[in-house]
Amino acid sequence: MVQVTVRVRPKNGYTYPNKIKTVTLDSADRLEDLLQKHASATSATSATSSHAALYLNGRELPLNSSVASHNLDDGVILEACKSPLLSATISAVLRDLEYVQKKTKEEKRTKNLLKDVLQVPVYLVNENDDNSDNSSKNGDFWNLSSWTNEKLKQRIICLATIKKILQRDDRYAVHDIPLCTDCKSLYENLQPVWERHKNHNRHLFKPSTKKNGNPSTIWILLEQKLNIQMQIVAEHTPPRDNVNGDNHGSLDALEEFIRLDTLRHQSDDDKNTSNTGKRRKTAA
Repeated sequence: MVQVTVRVRPKNGYTYPNKIKTVTLDSADRLEDLLQKHASATSATSATSSHAALYLNGRELPLNSSVASHNLDDGVILEACKSPLLSATISAVLRDLEYVQKKTKEEKRTKNLLKDVLQVPVYLVNENDDNSDNSSKNGDFWNLSSWTNEKLKQRIICLATIKKILQRDDRYAVHDIPLCTDCKSLYENLQPVWERHKNHNRHLFKPSTKKNGNPSTIWILLEQKLNIQMQIVAEHTPPRDNVNGDNHGSLDALEEFIRLDTLRHQSDDDKNTSNTGKRRKTAA
């Protein structure tokens, strides 16, 4: 009987690296067994409140089918989400916003600190370099009144809700929206869901705001993360031993993006820990 090595990226694999599970299957094995062992077990929510599935190139695979019926390549990565790129992108932006919210006090928050944490287009990086609080021609992106704890909380709730819709968790499990590859397709596919659930934060993700016609803050942050992903896709080289990954390289460009984005904040934490240690040593 022919065997094939299959990988499964579970839902928490869009937030954290090194979550991909590898298993060798007989060609007659069913995908349902694979899902139960390697995707559902690591989901953040229970199976009763989420839609559990396996996807390949945005297509949901029938769970009652065999491995052989899909002619899967050895080492293929099956996804637990139809739109893996957007799911990982949202997780990355959430990580940035939660860092700003938890690691900085509102009264001590500065533009320079925000610029150090948030990844934005070049035109915004160079905006208001005079460190003034005045809005510029690009709007008030860096205005500190736009980065209060309450504003951060609203954006985090909005993004977390969109992530649940993409991953079909909780009450959004019934919504099977089409594959989303960019902000435009995500925005369009979300509209029927927003209409049904009357989400109060839907206005936070828009291609154009009434205030100045610019994209919303969430839109800008997501687009920049997607641009970074595309750069990694263009440059990433998979491991030489593609099945076993013995050279310790990332298995695919998406895993590399998640790894690098996670490292950004680990590096900041290491710096903070190091500085704290130095202060304690000096005090002693």
